[in-house]
Amino acid sequence: FLRLPPVYLDHVLFPTLKDSGFVTEVHHITGEGVDAGVVYCEMQASENEGGDMCDRAMRHAAFPGKCGYKSETGGRLKELRELTNATVRDYHKAYYRPDNFCVIVTGQVPLRDLLTACAPTVETIRTSRFKSLPPMVRPFSTEVPRPDKQQEVRLEFPAEDESTGAICELCWHGPEWSDLENVVALKVLLAYLCEDSISPLRKALVESTPPLCGKISEGLHEYKTQLINITLKSCDVEQLSKRDVTSEVQAVLKATAKAEGIDLLRLRSVIRQKQRQHLSAVESNPHDLFSGEIIGAFLYAEDFAATGSDGRSVRARLDA
Repeated sequence: FLRLPPVYLDHVLFPTLKDSGFVTEVHHITGEGVDAGVVYCEMQASENEGGDMCDRAMRHAAFPGKCGYKSETGGRLKELRELTNATVRDYHKAYYRPDNFCVIVTGQVPLRDLLTACAPTVETIRTSRFKSLPPMVRPFSTEVPRPDKQQEVRLEFPAEDESTGAICELCWHGPEWSDLENVVALKVLLAYLCEDSISPLRKALVESTPPLCGKISEGLHEYKTQLINITLKSCDVEQLSKRDVTSEVQAVLKATAKAEGIDLLRLRSVIRQKQRQHLSAVESNPHDLFSGEIIGAFLYAEDFAATGSDGRSVRARLDA
C-alpha cells in the first residue's frame, strides 16, 4: 500500500493534462460527426434521467444567483462540448493546490511509515510552483444564497410509466453544518416523518385513498447550510395535478408539531434505531463513517488545519 500514495499524489497534483488525454477522456467528435469521450458519454447517460433532472431543478431553485452547489460536477453536455483543455489546465492550477488539499488514509497504516513514503512528494511540492502561490478564497466559505420566496418548478422528463412515473421534490434550507445537535435532531425527525408505514407523511401521501405516490424518502444534503429534502416517487400524475402537495405536507408538519401530534413511544424507538445503526456503522464500516465526517470538516469547519488549531471541532463531531 505504501507505494501507492506517492503515485496517487503525483497524479493529482502534477498531472500531464495532455490534449490527447482530453480528447479521449473528456470530449471529441468522431469521424461520423458524433460526440464522444468517456466523460461525455457518462453524462449523456444521466443528464436526461428523471431523478437527475429533478435534483438539478431543485438545486437551481434552492440556490439563486451564483452558487457552486447548483453546478453539475460531471459537467452538462452543452458545456462539455464547449470545454477546452486550456480551461481544464487553468482550473487545475487555480484549485488543485496544497492549501486546498486533504488526504485521508483509513486502515491500520503506521503513521511514521506513511510519512516516510510521502516525504519525496512533499519535497517536490515545496520546490515546485506551489512555493509561491497567490492567496485563494476558501471554497464554500461564503454565505449561501437563499430564494426570496417559495419556488415551484415543473418540468417534463422521460419515464417508463406516464401515469405513475412522476417525481416530486420538496426542500427547505436548514441549520448550518456546524450546528451538529440540530442536524442530528433533523435526521431523527425526518426518519420519524417518513421511514415506515405508520409515519405521518407516509400515511397522508402513500397509504391514503387515492394515494399520491408509491414511495417517499428523505435526507439532508450536506452543504454549508443543510438542505432538507423530501422526495415523492412513483407519483400519480393525475393526483399530482389536482392536489396541492405543498399544503398537504405543511398540514402534516403542523399537526405533528403539536404536543398531541408526537408519538413519544415511536420517537424513542426511532432514536434507539438510529443509535444502533450508528454503532453498527462504527463497528462494521468505520472507514466511510469517519472519512465522511472528515470531508465535511475539511469543507466547512473554520478551524480545520488552521495554524495553531488542535482540530477541536472535528474531534467533537467524531466523538459525538
